Amino acid sequence: AKDPNTPSWFLALLAQLRLSHYDTDGDMLKALAGNPNTPPELLADFATKRYFWKRYIHIESDIREIAAKNQSTPPEILAKLLEDKDQSIERAAAANPRTPPDALDAAMYSKKVGKSIKMAIAKNPSASPGALEYALTDEVLAYGVLDNPSISKYPYLLVLASENKNSFIRERALEMLKKLKEPD
Repeated sequence: AKDPNTPSWFLALLAQLRLSHYDTDGDMLKALAGNPNTPPELLADFATKRYFWKRYIHIESDIREIAAKNQSTPPEILAKLLEDKDQSIERAAAANPRTPPDALDAAMYSKKVGKSIKMAIAKNPSASPGALEYALTDEVLAYGVLDNPSISKYPYLLVLASENKNSFIRERALEMLKKLKEPD
């Protein structure tokens, strides 16, 4: 179930067989939830259907978090997981590059969403420039923005970060701007 080369049809069959058996191996279910070839419909079930896990309550949040990290999980499911009651699942969805930018924006601007979730959004390469600009207004989140792999696409954000009160953020942004200007 862990092998990323396993065909999706076989993973679906394996899940069906294992879930119909009373004594299912939790590690195998976790491997299925993390496999990029697991069918999206099954990942959606792993991530959202709590009744699925009545017998496996002790590993429910693990499986749901692993499914939220899986880039094959449907984007609309990831958007829903940004509003989950379990912070580890919310954080996993916030960090997943397949989470829709509009869902990331809504979470970034929400007063109800905690800093650890917003930090995951600040580091997410799919976060919109607006969400990243908003994150730069917070000193802690600014560190996450500078760790975002797509920050180089938005030089104006680096200019904004170079005006930050925090000297570390300011210097790092200036270094990044300098590298952008250097010819290859």
